[in-house]
Amino acid sequence: MAVRVASKFVWIVLGLPALTWIYWYWTVPGEHSAWLAAAVLIIACPCALGLATPTAVLVASGLASQRGLLIKGGDTLERIGRVNEIVFDKTGTLTSGSLNLQKVIHSPELSEEHWLPALCRLESFSGHPLGDALIREAHSRSYLIPNQLPDSHHVHPRIGISGRINGLDLIAGTRKLLEDQGVQNIPKKGNYSQSLAEMRVETSVDRKWAGTLIFEDVPRKESLHVIRELKKLGIRVHLLSGDRQETVQSLAKALEIEATLGAMLPDMKIRYLKELQSDGKITMMIGDGINDAPSLHQADVGVAVHNAREISIDAADVLLTRANLESIPELIRLSRIARRTILQNLCLSLGYNTLTIPLAMIGWVNPLLAAAAMAGSSVTVVLNSLRQKKQIPA
Repeated sequence: MAVRVASKFVWIVLGLPALTWIYWYWTVPGEHSAWLAAAVLIIACPCALGLATPTAVLVASGLASQRGLLIKGGDTLERIGRVNEIVFDKTGTLTSGSLNLQKVIHSPELSEEHWLPALCRLESFSGHPLGDALIREAHSRSYLIPNQLPDSHHVHPRIGISGRINGLDLIAGTRKLLEDQGVQNIPKKGNYSQSLAEMRVETSVDRKWAGTLIFEDVPRKESLHVIRELKKLGIRVHLLSGDRQETVQSLAKALEIEATLGAMLPDMKIRYLKELQSDGKITMMIGDGINDAPSLHQADVGVAVHNAREISIDAADVLLTRANLESIPELIRLSRIARRTILQNLCLSLGYNTLTIPLAMIGWVNPLLAAAAMAGSSVTVVLNSLRQKKQIPA
């Protein structure tokens, strides 16, 4: 913002001293013209203008880091204040991400001890919280997880993983993934009850249904409060997830989120963000997983939560270093205060020049007084930037 103003103001800084010298040289020949031109040049020096943005951004960035928010650059800080649409991922973002394997419904033909350890090894390559939860459960059951690398493995974004290990062709993911891979004997949906809070993963061994893994995840305790605070700030909240629509809708209802979609693949999330942006919305995406990285990059502001995958951190503009979402509303408030402070600083610096330059041009200000006034304007801008500390309680 200040760069755009300064790029135009620099010509004024160079032009006014020249005009002053020409006028006074022809009116009062001698050293007086150079003396007054020097005063105009000193008093027009845009030091305060140059400090307007950096000082406000520096103070705001320091306040953000104290609250566990690492922001990549001042441009990001300015954009955050204009965000009016926030899109949340579900697992590991609005929920705790500490999934627990509640139950295994296995095929009568295949015991879970036969395929679960190998599936754990395969899932270790998925980069999904479900894989981490499965491995924890296997350790708790004292299963021996193989050490060798899979003969092959393929991650199907947001729908599962497949591969071959220990001589077993394994698939784990959504029912549709298994059907597309030609898996046989998958139980019909009506064969068992299903809670809306559950997350189910179907598995197969050698193209035969092996079992259903039932996981449970719970919302973070602060999620509802965070959503309500964002709404108070005039921000519309969205929930997008690769999980089934019923599960996502259940969480959205509990968290009072109206805009929600399930069964969303990474490219579908990107299209969703692009549609919002095409309507003139300024978007923020908040996520943690590998599959969230493209969406974090697409959004106007990408936020990676605590313990996010490395690729998501690289794609994001902001990193939460604390396992708490309450810093999100604080981030919005902090950015808006910083933007307001920058505007105040610009008005102060331009107002100073507007008032003092004419006085210097008519000879009422000498170079010494001009230097003192210039320093005073810079100090004023710095002090105004420091006021942000009082506007945001620690």
